[in-house]
Amino acid sequence: MYRKQRKMTKKHLNSIQKQQRLEIKMHKLILQHEDKAFELYSKAVEAGHTKAQYNLALCYLNGWGTTRNNEKAFKLYSKAAKAGNTNAQYNLALCYNNGFGTTKNDEKAFKLFSKATEAGNTNAQYNLALCYDKGEGTTKNLEKAFELYSKAAKAGYIIAQISLRKYYPNGLQTIKYMEKVENPSPQTNIEMYYRNGWGIAKSLEEKFEFYLKAV
Repeated sequence: MYRKQRKMTKKHLNSIQKQQRLEIKMHKLILQHEDKAFELYSKAVEAGHTKAQYNLALCYLNGWGTTRNNEKAFKLYSKAAKAGNTNAQYNLALCYNNGFGTTKNDEKAFKLFSKATEAGNTNAQYNLALCYDKGEGTTKNLEKAFELYSKAAKAGYIIAQISLRKYYPNGLQTIKYMEKVENPSPQTNIEMYYRNGWGIAKSLEEKFEFYLKAV
């Protein structure tokens, strides 16, 4: 029984990783052939392919192969989210959170971040932590925020690792999280250091210089 569960878990994980690799390839294809990608996704959506709705929404949101249109992106994300697309749920939450293509609504954003988090979306997990941290769309709950930041940080989400720093004044726990990540994004870390004024204290200088050299 235990072995069977392990096999199912491994199979599920491999499936998720395969899907992630396909999405990366798909986004690269969009950037290389924007006009053609937009045309093909539009035809696929017209033919009733729900998965294409999310990708067409990306085109409208970023202006890939078409004029940027937040309203159309929002509508497509809504349809894809209802069809169960986790990434669409996350992006729809961002639309509500920032007022992209719709009226800003923190409560709806919170619900969608929660739903996407339950489905295993790490980006949503971090943003859900922000909701609890700031009390946006829900009651402020620092314990819940810490729990979600920690989970996202352990999954390798760099900004979540940085966000944990305020829970550890000396910054040492944050550095330990960073050292566990195999391929951290130096640009992301440098941006956060500059924005928050970190990397100046002696205890963080060495780590900051490491990221500068990695760019």
